[in-house]
Amino acid sequence: MKKHVWRIGFIIFVICVCVGIFISRYGKDDKDYTIYYKKYNDGVMTNKDITYPQIEGLKNKEIESRVNAILYEVAISTDVFENDDYQQLINCEVIRADSNILSVVYRGDTIHSISSYIYCECYAVTIDMRLGEKMEFADFMDLEELENKYLREELIDVSGKGDEWLLQMEFDNYMKELKHESDFYVSNNAIGIIFQMAKDYMIYEINLE
Repeated sequence: MKKHVWRIGFIIFVICVCVGIFISRYGKDDKDYTIYYKKYNDGVMTNKDITYPQIEGLKNKEIESRVNAILYEVAISTDVFENDDYQQLINCEVIRADSNILSVVYRGDTIHSISSYIYCECYAVTIDMRLGEKMEFADFMDLEELENKYLREELIDVSGKGDEWLLQMEFDNYMKELKHESDFYVSNNAIGIIFQMAKDYMIYEINLE
């Protein structure tokens, strides 16, 4: 009988250890809110078709309200031509969503209805979910460290649009900017940098592992 009890206890112990290893390795979803999506609509005829996320379920309704305002304001802040000849189509992708960080990428096209000219656009926002405030690139990595990673060729092209000469030019421009809020995103294991060019964009990621 004692042997039987000991075996059961040992099996339970092994199961608990395995569960603990799984959680520590793969993490858990500690997100205390849910995400839903809305379409931009200013109540009149518009040439903007923008999908953006919103959240609900946070206990702190003040932070929830601030987060939703940020997500909305960033979504509609694009430099679209205010002209009926242009149609803007923007979709969003939630890159990371947990109790600490919400990071969203917006991407899409502005199309001229007559010439079919297409301007490809990409921008992002990363929010501190504990404070309900926008985060900057410097909150994750200083520019000196970024430059060192660039020189060591640790930036990975994930957009399939990368070009060595263009990257050098755009990287130099990026380093001259003092503030970076809408040109990066954060996943669980990487930081993505968005280089917006004249009519297209490139995205490079830096591994954080």
